[in-house]
Amino acid sequence: MNRLIVVAVVALLVLGLSDSAFAGTVKLSDSGVGTTNGGEFIATVQSAFAGLSAGDQFGTFCTEKNEYINYSRTYDVVIATWAWNGGNNTNSGDPLDFMTAYLYTQYRAGTLEDADGNDFDGTSDDDVDDLQKAIWYIEQEDYDSSTQSEVWDGTKAGFDDGGNGYLEKAFDAVHGSTPTWTDGIGDVRIMQLWYNGTLAQDQLMLVPLPSAAYLGLALLGGMMFVRRIRRKRSF
Repeated sequence: MNRLIVVAVVALLVLGLSDSAFAGTVKLSDSGVGTTNGGEFIATVQSAFAGLSAGDQFGTFCTEKNEYINYSRTYDVVIATWAWNGGNNTNSGDPLDFMTAYLYTQYRAGTLEDADGNDFDGTSDDDVDDLQKAIWYIEQEDYDSSTQSEVWDGTKAGFDDGGNGYLEKAFDAVHGSTPTWTDGIGDVRIMQLWYNGTLAQDQLMLVPLPSAAYLGLALLGGMMFVRRIRRKRSF
């Protein structure tokens, strides 16, 4: 058996394939900023996972446009490197894009700027909306910031920032002539949210440096979706 597969399988055995496959639990609430019916959300940890303690909070954005959450529910969390099922482009798994990882990393660090060098303002509906729309577009969730209808085809030639400064900034950081982001997805992961065995809207999060188990799952995800990654990053 391929050694890469062995590592991934062992990681799955470590985590288990029952309830223990869930990393922990979380509730989502509306930050009160943004008008897209997407982010910004506030995630509140209910039971500890990924170095987070119960009661910890962090801001997040969704990676799926047409799947939803209920603020009254406590969700089980699976930590992954791809969105899964229910979004416009996720029924067979949608790997987290490097550009999304760049934007979310800068957002969480408080260092996010648009292409004109303007600081992200978390109290501005316009800024929060543009960031959520950028994430939807990058993740091919049926959103073009100018027409609100086109889907990015995953190619450099087909990329259209539509005047969205965060899209332009992310593209330049990852695919520009002098890239400033070379960390892939870095510490960014997808929170796949589950409620009573049913998937809900996937969200973004940060994790510490991957443990052996998280690394194994990431490797497994890479093997499962390598064709989709190659298609999506056909630059």
